[in-house]
Formats: sequence, C-alpha cells, structure tokens
Amino acid sequence: MANKSDNKDKPAKVPGNVDLVAHWDVKLSDGTHKVEFVRTLFAWAIPESTLHRPGRPDIFLQVHGTTSGRRLLKIDGKEFKRKNFMFKLVGTEEFTIGSVPCQISIEAAPNMRYAYKLTIGGQTYERYEETTAKNFKNWNFPSTGNTMYQITLDTQTLEVRVNGKVVETSSDFTDTGSQLSFGLGQDFGASIKIDTTDFHRHGIAATLTVDNHEIPLLSDQ
Repeated sequence: MANKSDNKDKPAKVPGNVDLVAHWDVKLSDGTHKVEFVRTLFAWAIPESTLHRPGRPDIFLQVHGTTSGRRLLKIDGKEFKRKNFMFKLVGTEEFTIGSVPCQISIEAAPNMRYAYKLTIGGQTYERYEETTAKNFKNWNFPSTGNTMYQITLDTQTLEVRVNGKVVETSSDFTDTGSQLSFGLGQDFGASIKIDTTDFHRHGIAATLTVDNHEIPLLSDQ
C-alpha cells in the first residue's frame, strides 16, 4: 500500500476551460455549413521541485507544470473530429465538408495567444468569401413542424439544391432575367427570380418566393 509521501510528487489532472476558440460560416453548393473549433485545456499540476540538469549539477531547473488538452471540431453542430494533445498547442487539423478539403491552422501569436486560420479548397477563408462563396445564394425556410428547408442557388450553373440535394426546376424568361420554379416537399411551391440587369456591377441578384412570400437571403438577416 502506497503511503501519502509516495504520491506527493505525482502530477494531478486539473480540469481546465472549454472554449469555443474559432467559428466560421462556410458557403458551399449544398448550403451554408457552420464550422466550430473547441479547445479544452487540462493543467497537470506538478509540485514545484528543483532538478539538476543531467551531468551539470551546477545548473538547476524549475518544474512548475505542463499542459495537455483536447481539440474538438464540430460541423453543423455535430462532432466531426476529436483529438487529444500534450504540449503541442500549434499545428493543423485537416478535414472535408462533402468533397471540399479544408484545414484549420493553429499558430502562435503575441502575448501568449493563438491564431486560428481556416483554408477552404486551398484558399484562405477571406479569399474564399471574396471569390467562390459569392457564387452561392442561400435561404432558410422553416415550414410547419420541425422541418427546415435550406435552399441554395449556384449562380454559375443555375443549379438549385434543397437540403443539399439537387432538385428539378422549370425555367421561364422574364423582363429582367429568368425564373426557376420548383417544389418544397409536398406542400409548398417555390420560385427563384434571377435579375441580371446590374450584372456587371453587382453580379446576379436572386429573390426566393415561397407561396407568394419573399424569403430573405441569409446574408440579409
């Protein structure tokens, strides 16, 4: 049986903080995905002790403690990847959303802080937002009950997806562009009116109507 003195120098795991350290909204062809990066730190409390460096009895080392923890990647509220780490607080986490490769880089920053950077398909998040993401128009339509429809228009291909799946549309020309009509489930008729009159300045404008009610773009809410 170990006595009390045998355990006094053993490290003890002390619960740390659970922090949502970074989050992004990523627009893809199948809708907008929420990416969350959560970090939990644990402090291993090691009693302060004075140690000699091997072979150098004149040099002393002060040992105060070490850090370990857990990284948790969540996509659309669901746990996607979990990793424990010891000492190494920087590095990268690679993952995919659908078929799109993504990476989170954890880098040391001044004043004992850390920077978290997301790349999507090889582009920084900022660059992706300026270029690729603007090709997608996204809406959410909550119907009766617990059903939520997420509608996405790809302005490059004029493809419409509902909850990530391509739906069949019928197209009609209008004075300002065209109109795509489709169904939402069995109960709702929907249409997206595409306006190209100011294309050279602002690109394609799109308006979603469900049962004669206009639904605001997610970026407008």
